[in-house]
Amino acid sequence: MEGSLRSSIRLAAPPRSDATGHLESLRPVRLIVLYALLSYAMLIALTASAIVFGDNAVRQQIDQSLLASATASANLVGQSLQARGDALGGFTDRPLVISAMEDQKIDPTELATMDTSLWQLADAVGGADSVAITDASGYVLDSYPNRTTVGNNLSYRDWFRGAVSSSSPYLGNVIIGSTSRVPLIPLAKQIVSPDGRLLGVMVVTFQADRLDQYVKAFDTSIGVQLTIADRAGNVVARPEGGITQLIAETDPDIATALRGVTGNDNSSGRTMEAYAPVPWAGWALTAEVPVSVALAGLNRMTGSVALIAFILALANLGGIHLLRANLTSRFRAEAGLKDLNTSLEARVATRTAALEASNRELDSFAYSVSHDLRAPLRAMSGFANLLLDKQGLRLDADARQYAERIDVNAKKMGSLIDELLRFSRLGRAAMTMERIDPTLVAKAAIQDLAAQAKEGKVEVVVDQLPPCICDPALIKHVYANLIGNAIKFSRGRPAARVEVSSHLEGGHTVYDVRDNGVGFDMRYADKLFGVFQRLHSEAQYEGTGVGLAIVQKVIQRHSGRVWAEAIVDKGATFHFTVGGEAT
Repeated sequence: MEGSLRSSIRLAAPPRSDATGHLESLRPVRLIVLYALLSYAMLIALTASAIVFGDNAVRQQIDQSLLASATASANLVGQSLQARGDALGGFTDRPLVISAMEDQKIDPTELATMDTSLWQLADAVGGADSVAITDASGYVLDSYPNRTTVGNNLSYRDWFRGAVSSSSPYLGNVIIGSTSRVPLIPLAKQIVSPDGRLLGVMVVTFQADRLDQYVKAFDTSIGVQLTIADRAGNVVARPEGGITQLIAETDPDIATALRGVTGNDNSSGRTMEAYAPVPWAGWALTAEVPVSVALAGLNRMTGSVALIAFILALANLGGIHLLRANLTSRFRAEAGLKDLNTSLEARVATRTAALEASNRELDSFAYSVSHDLRAPLRAMSGFANLLLDKQGLRLDADARQYAERIDVNAKKMGSLIDELLRFSRLGRAAMTMERIDPTLVAKAAIQDLAAQAKEGKVEVVVDQLPPCICDPALIKHVYANLIGNAIKFSRGRPAARVEVSSHLEGGHTVYDVRDNGVGFDMRYADKLFGVFQRLHSEAQYEGTGVGLAIVQKVIQRHSGRVWAEAIVDKGATFHFTVGGEAT
């Protein structure tokens, strides 16, 4: 047995195969790869979403701002032109002008007065280049500041046709000054007699540089480039200026705005543009900004998002490294634990086999003890009895006493051997756990001890005990030993009494055996449950000193505990619990 135990201690766990170790080493790699794929996929998706969302939001905001700028600018230009038209209307409605035009010519006496009116009109319309009056057929009757055009027929001009056909001031298409070579804007209004007859048309041309200044200021202040076109689609004003000839604007958005439509157009890819009609004038205006300028903030934001994403990617890479180290360490620990468990299982199996072999050796030893020791004891007792029967009359008193002592001690030795064998077998015997009534078990033990109780004049009473789950045969050993000891140590005392009862302590059932016998000194309570430990002399109280050791072993096998309380000459109480309480 000793050799088998030593070999079990030296037993090592079987080594894992290379294939198993390789698979174990791949587990953290697979987890790390999965984590890396998921985390970077989420990071890329979030970054792309932020960039796309930001791009859409910024573009939408720019479109709204451009459209607002185009509409506001168109309104301002329209209001400026309308103010000039109102000033012109104030002069065409003057009685002096109407009176002078009644006979479709200007008398020399009226010429000075008419010149004054034209000069005042030129002054009222800012940036005026020239002012002229025609008759109903389009012939120039007078002009300012020079009369070179007097007598010319201008009925072919669009402003003339427009003024004749409308009672409101009419803004004609831009023309290029023959001398100044700058864009001029004609503004004309019909002169009507009190009875509604067309008398003529008054026209004032003013330079477009006033609009150029506005367009350039808008470009400089907020970076938006405005383009203004007349009804024919010719450019009236643009940020770079320098118009010395008619320029037809090819931007389709001008044509759309001339139809009275307002909107955005980013189709070119180079610029972001908005367009709107100019109120009152019938012109069109576009507002545009280069994409590189408009999206400069977006590009910076995109760069910032990309930088943050890169930093997060680096941080995630560090996290992956830490995760790899942690998982590798953990899987190595798990592998080591698995190896240890395998080793422990192997050791347990080996030691179990060794223990079973040891138990078989113990059983063989117990049988040897029972057989080999009993035979000499029986011989000693038998020969002592033969000696007393055959030679008893010849023996003196001392010799006879010696023979009797040999017989008594041989029998006592036999009883001691029986108790030791019972004690050793209790630790190995199979247990049959079932729900029992301890009251019936205790009464059965008392029935076996009835003769001792009667002889010692000891009253034994049993209360109703709560049920429990245990081995009934082993619990009967417990009650037999405890009640037997109580009877033994109470006999001969007045009103000797043994009580078998129970009580609750900490929510658990405690079973009690109480007597009013001799008791014992609690200083020696720790010796009660040892084998061959006695607190009273054998001459006074018989026994083998094994009974309480048997009680403790049985209770321990039931996952319970046993203890005692006593006062010298006032009795003792033994308590025990069992792990399987019935509910």
